[in-house]
Amino acid sequence: MEAAAKMFSGGWIAAAFILFFICLMLPVFYVIYYVFKKNFNPLIMLIGIVAFIVFDRFVTEQLLIRFFAPSSAIGTISAQSYAIRLALSVGVVKALGIWVVLLILSKWYVTVIVPASFALGYSVLDMIFLRGSPGFSAFTQATAVNNNGLEEVVSTVDLAQQEAFRRSITELAATPASFYIWRTGTAICAFAAAVCIARLLWYSIEGGKREKSMMLIPICVVIAVVLELPEALYYGGAFSSYAPAGIAYYVMTILLVLGTIFVSRRHDEKERVSDTPLRPRRR
Repeated sequence: MEAAAKMFSGGWIAAAFILFFICLMLPVFYVIYYVFKKNFNPLIMLIGIVAFIVFDRFVTEQLLIRFFAPSSAIGTISAQSYAIRLALSVGVVKALGIWVVLLILSKWYVTVIVPASFALGYSVLDMIFLRGSPGFSAFTQATAVNNNGLEEVVSTVDLAQQEAFRRSITELAATPASFYIWRTGTAICAFAAAVCIARLLWYSIEGGKREKSMMLIPICVVIAVVLELPEALYYGGAFSSYAPAGIAYYVMTILLVLGTIFVSRRHDEKERVSDTPLRPRRR
């Protein structure tokens, strides 16, 4: 019983909780920051949520990935081929989907509040439910097993599912704590990347102090695709551990953030970024 009670270490449980906590609180802190600066619009955030469901969940996952990069293809084609298929399926739709919605919104609004609010909506479901919920699930299951023992927890499951549940807990315990730390960094980078891509695409529609740059559209498509490659290579089996994919993703995201800061300083009008409310476009 003692061995069962210590099935998960304290560090392992903490790592799983950190993943969930960061994925939950990062969007909250983002909202607080932009609301405080009066640079946030909840309606545009809701539009971003709808866009995520349409483009990421329906078009990408249910259509493109199912036909061009299904999980069943792993092992039957090279890891590189699978990664390219997956990255193209996700990245192209993400960038072009964001651009299309921002273009529609630009018919009514001409402020960078639009991409700032939209990016949160596009990311919030991904952050909390897709990236954060596995950490919460791992945390709660590990805590229950540590407090009550494996067999007692398994006994609460339907008899037909007990063996499968026991295997899943054993596999969960074999997952290194570092995996959740890597995932936390990846979630932060994914959030930052969505914010940056939305902002860059906005400058292809509304240039601010400078002329709008249509070249930012293909650039953002390439960025979105390239950012998907490290994880796609990991899922395809190119890496034996997550570390190479994580490091590559972190470095590329840092470069994207720095590049976006540089571009935004050239395009943003300070008074419009800091305290100008949403201003309807005059026709």
